Amino acid sequence: MEKGGRNAGIDLIKVLAVLFVISIHTIGNLHVLAMDMQGVRAFVIVVFRYFVMSSVPLFLMITGYLQAHKTPCKRYFMGLVPVVLSYLFIAACGAAYNMHMDASITWDVALVSIFDFTANNYAWYVEMFIGLYLLIPFLNGGYMYLGERKKKLWLLAILVFITIAPSIMSIFRTPERAFEIIPNYWIEFYPVCYYMIGVYIREYRPRMNLFASLGCALASAVVPTILVFIASDGGAYVDWILNGFYSVSSMLTALFVFLAFYDKEIKSRPVCFTLKAVAVSSLDIYLFSNLVEKLVYPYLGMFPLKLPATIVIVFVLSLVAAKGKQFLFYLVKRAFGALCPKGASQ
Repeated sequence: MEKGGRNAGIDLIKVLAVLFVISIHTIGNLHVLAMDMQGVRAFVIVVFRYFVMSSVPLFLMITGYLQAHKTPCKRYFMGLVPVVLSYLFIAACGAAYNMHMDASITWDVALVSIFDFTANNYAWYVEMFIGLYLLIPFLNGGYMYLGERKKKLWLLAILVFITIAPSIMSIFRTPERAFEIIPNYWIEFYPVCYYMIGVYIREYRPRMNLFASLGCALASAVVPTILVFIASDGGAYVDWILNGFYSVSSMLTALFVFLAFYDKEIKSRPVCFTLKAVAVSSLDIYLFSNLVEKLVYPYLGMFPLKLPATIVIVFVLSLVAAKGKQFLFYLVKRAFGALCPKGASQ
């Protein structure tokens, strides 16, 4: 939330990030890349795949942008409760479905799967986010302590070097040998890197022309695609070049998409309303999409243009499920409030 209302640009980025993450999963689950790297169709799909790999980096940059001023206090840490409750509900739905589909899964196994983040295939993000959320006030304090902009840029440069730069070496990898000349021990620290980029953008508000930003974002996806085509030499897709959320291409694509939209004003009320409706449910949509995929995939043969159709169908059904959960939580909250009105214990 911005002072005086929501930031429509941030809501737009959230909507894009949700669509992007569903697109990544659809490409992988439908084995779309199981083809020779030849022709325009293959090139466009690989470019699209690299472009939507910006999804998780975008979510983390948004978190940095919105949480940049948070300090360690009870109210802040209580803000994690809705995230945990949403996860537990959606994971319970997933565990129930898994029990229904697999008779060998017992109640105790299903219950444990909720708490060890295996009931939902995409729960790793929640597992990561809980740790990041707990660290945020202290990351903010360290960042503000630096004071000077130059020192903050040094911090970002170091974070990029230890988490993102190692992916450059994947360009030189072969099926027989990988090169790790740039230390890669800290690559899994990338959530903090993207978070701090969002904090920096919130403080200094860098601006870039919309079309220049989108052009750079597209170029950040085209370049690794060209490298993949060269490495594949007309054969099967090579999956190691600048792959992962901690890759240079993912970082640059996310950064330029973020710069393109984060400060954009949207004056159309219907558009703002629609963006907000999706944005406030982005985490629920993300988690529900795993269950929706399991329900939808058996019927995909019925649809033409399978990739775009699947993305749209999974997104719409996940949004409906998210809103259903949101309404259910609202009813429970109202009922709980009626049973335990404020001041009843006084």
